[in-house]
Amino acid sequence: MSTLENKGYVYEAASLGAFDGQPRPDVCGLILSLEKFIGRQELSNFQNLRFLLSATTGQDHLDLSALDEQGVELITLRGHDDFLATITSTPEHTWALLLAMVRNLPDAIAHVESGGWDRDRFRGRQLSGMRLGVVGLGRVGSRVAAIGEAFGMDVAYFDPHVSRPVDRYDSLEDLAARSDVVTIHVHLNETTANLLDENVIRRLPAGAFIVNTSRGLLIDEAVAAEHVLSGALGGVAVDVLADELDETISSPLRRARELGANVLITPHIAGASWDAMQSCEDFVALLAPEAVRLDVQDEVSGERLV
Repeated sequence: MSTLENKGYVYEAASLGAFDGQPRPDVCGLILSLEKFIGRQELSNFQNLRFLLSATTGQDHLDLSALDEQGVELITLRGHDDFLATITSTPEHTWALLLAMVRNLPDAIAHVESGGWDRDRFRGRQLSGMRLGVVGLGRVGSRVAAIGEAFGMDVAYFDPHVSRPVDRYDSLEDLAARSDVVTIHVHLNETTANLLDENVIRRLPAGAFIVNTSRGLLIDEAVAAEHVLSGALGGVAVDVLADELDETISSPLRRARELGANVLITPHIAGASWDAMQSCEDFVALLAPEAVRLDVQDEVSGERLV
């Protein structure tokens, strides 16, 4: 956090839970992770809060209306496309999940660790020649598509905001119907919530695969779990869950995994490589405003960040 200290801030590492019911008028800025939803209750302890730093592009972990009402400036990575083009961890993790799923790697590794050596039990699929459907051809989706082409896959996409007519589908249902693998890379908002719903999922060919490294609420997890348990889907691999910020996670996909379905779940770590996190934190720190002294009873040497 040397960049912030050079701007005149005093940095204090702590969890937000440590401040429940403890007003902190000396805190002017918060630096957030994705571990907790930030709403009015969390903000109420920081009456002099001026800005909030989040080294993310997604904003669904934040109550934007509460920030606006309190006059808090939100500083994220969204819109900084030149910098974000250097961050490749999420598309890389997308392919790690996809490869592990189609080749049954977790179960095969566990089989060997338990003393087995059965080659026939874990036969998977060859990517070359398979049809990849990319939902959202932005920064992450376009890189995922390029890697798919390098594997020799037949790549097409659905994105109403991008125009590449050769491989574009105007209907998500039509894209699903021609795809052996569908991978989703869009921001979560009112128009994209439940984007992969029952109508889309049931259009997928028998044995198709779904990958989601964006946000859990983009897909109907109950329908996806039902289809993978029945064998209609070949597998589902996700890095996100709809209820991942809840105290108790009860996603139908977790239950499907427990029942033996080909479901892979990682705990929202697609962007959490050492390299990417350090670069993103350093970059977002550069966007923070210069420190000014706060007029509070307990004077501090500079503004404080948590």
